[in-house]
Amino acid sequence: MALTRVIHVITTSRIAGGMEAFLARLAPALGRSGLPQLVIARPGGDLSRRLRAEGVETLTYSLYKRRPLSSWGVKRTFRRFAPDVALSWLPCAAQQMPPGPWVHVAQVGWYRGLDCYERAERMVMPTPDMKRHFAERGFTGEITVLPHFAVPEHAPPVSRSLFATPEGVPIILALGRFDPIKGFDIALRALARLPGAYFWLGGEGEEEPALHALAAELGVAERVRFLGWRRDVTALLGQARVAIVPSRIEPLGLVTLEAWAAGVPVVAAASPGPRYAIEAEASGLLVPVEDPEALANAIRRVLEDEALARRLAEGGKRRLAERFSEEATVAAYRDYFDRVARERGRGRSAASY
Repeated sequence: MALTRVIHVITTSRIAGGMEAFLARLAPALGRSGLPQLVIARPGGDLSRRLRAEGVETLTYSLYKRRPLSSWGVKRTFRRFAPDVALSWLPCAAQQMPPGPWVHVAQVGWYRGLDCYERAERMVMPTPDMKRHFAERGFTGEITVLPHFAVPEHAPPVSRSLFATPEGVPIILALGRFDPIKGFDIALRALARLPGAYFWLGGEGEEEPALHALAAELGVAERVRFLGWRRDVTALLGQARVAIVPSRIEPLGLVTLEAWAAGVPVVAAASPGPRYAIEAEASGLLVPVEDPEALANAIRRVLEDEALARRLAEGGKRRLAERFSEEATVAAYRDYFDRVARERGRGRSAASY
């Protein structure tokens, strides 16, 4: 029986968010499992470099409709590779997917409307809440929940001196796009209730000036370090006493899985993704959304109770192994690709594209 062939299309060049980071993790894992696959991405940036370094065949095109040569090149690549399944990453990729005899599956990582998914026949996403969201908005194709994963990595902790942080002080770590939805303003207000703790905030985005201003207003600027966008997540976690996910809305939160893999306890606002991933008081602490006082109290519990911190870290590793492992995720994706390709068959002629 021939192996199912998969093309991934992503309209970005950088590992700049959770979807990009997950593709950079998933494609190499699928490759190690023997899946025939190819990635099409935009040129430049670190995404294609990382994928190629891990042995994933990756081609780069401009991926703009106003660039006809790139459009022709993408169609030629599809004809040459002859995929059974085409997986679009990010809404713009879903809009630009060429038609053909493959199954177009949209990999969805955020709550939004259906305006970008007219060409998608099916959707995959990481949580049941997201599935409910798109079903309620009228998507008529099959919607499937598939897991994400993180794996323990070995990296020495980053030096505190790199970020002018004294030895011995507890470090709280958060990572993500600087957008109001991520709740980093709530984290700063929680920090104001935690004297002595330092806050490392990795990311970038339009809200950064507002966050700097808020830190100064709250009198915590001397204890906040803006790290920029970082790829050395494991090294950063090596210095953290607790990782936080203060988002107002969070579809899943890869940083939760990454913290579990590194053995770092997690405190998260109880938006849909963390509620799905975390067992409260067992693999993390959940607090009400938009509640700086509750967030501060939960962080304080972890910082002051070593037994609790150990229990949450151990519970996170167990949860990762049970529900969010590389092995389980790869098996779920391979089974899914095989099933949808089998259900479609290869009945349409390649001449149709």
